[in-house]
Amino acid sequence: MKKLIASAATLALLSPTLALAVAFNDVTLTTDTVLSVNSLSLSVSGSSAVLESITVEGAAFEVVLGVGSSIKVVSTARATLAVNYIPSWITETPACSESQSELSLLNNAGATTTMTISPSATLCSGTGATGSSGGSSGGGGGKKPVATTTPITPAPTPPPAPGTIDALRAQVNALLAQLAVLTGKGTPNANAFIHANANASFIRSLTVGATGDDVRALQVYLNTHGYALASSGAGSAGSETTTFGGLTRAALAKFQAAHGITPSVGYFGPKTRAYVIANP
Repeated sequence: MKKLIASAATLALLSPTLALAVAFNDVTLTTDTVLSVNSLSLSVSGSSAVLESITVEGAAFEVVLGVGSSIKVVSTARATLAVNYIPSWITETPACSESQSELSLLNNAGATTTMTISPSATLCSGTGATGSSGGSSGGGGGKKPVATTTPITPAPTPPPAPGTIDALRAQVNALLAQLAVLTGKGTPNANAFIHANANASFIRSLTVGATGDDVRALQVYLNTHGYALASSGAGSAGSETTTFGGLTRAALAKFQAAHGITPSVGYFGPKTRAYVIANP
C-alpha cells in the first residue's frame, strides 16, 4: 500500500466532518497532527516506523500498530485517555500533569495490533492518564487489574473457656510437684498463687485481730513460702482470708524463727515487714 505523509498542515485542510470518517493507511507522522475526537482536540505524533492506519470514529479512534511502531497522544485539556486493551507486547506509558495528559504506546514485538483509544472529558488524575475500557483486539493478554487491600480488623480475644483456669491450675500444681521432688522441700498449692493480691502492700504492722487485703497478702506469702496456715479450709492455700487470727500468728512465728527474726512471736512488725519486702 502507498504511504501517506501526514502533517498538521495537511489535516488542517480537512473539514471536521471529513476528519471523523477518514482512514489513513500506512501513515508516517512526521510532525504533531491534531485530531478532533469526542469533541476533544488531541495532538498525535508517531515514530519513524509505519503506523498502518489511523481511523477516527466519533468518540474514539483506532490505531493499527505494526511491529516497532509507536504513537503518542497528548491532550492539553487533561482528558482521560482510555485504551480498550493492552496485550503483553504493547508498552503503555501514561502521564498526567497540571497542564496536560499523555499516552504513549509502543509495539515492541509480537504482531500487528489494533488499539482503540477513547478520550473523555473526565480529567486525568495522579501520574496515570489512561484507563482500560474493556474489549480486545489483536489477541494476547490484557492489562492486569490493580489489587486493592481491605484493612483487616483483628477479631476480639474470646474469654477463656470454662475449663481453662482449671487446666492451668492443674499444670501449675504439676510443676510445683516436680519442683518439690527436685528441691526436697514442700511447695504450696497453685491456688495460693492464683488468689494472691499483687496490689496489696505491707505498710503497717499486723497482729491478731487485724483485717484487710494486706492480711490476705501475708497469708498468701506464708502459704507460698512453705509455712502453710492450714492444709484445708480457711487460711489454706487458695482460701486465704482478710482476718489475722491464730493460724496466721502460728505460721508467722514459725517463719520468723526459721529466718532468725526475733522475737518470733507471730507479730508482723517492722523487722518482719522489711524481710518480706526484701524477699518477695
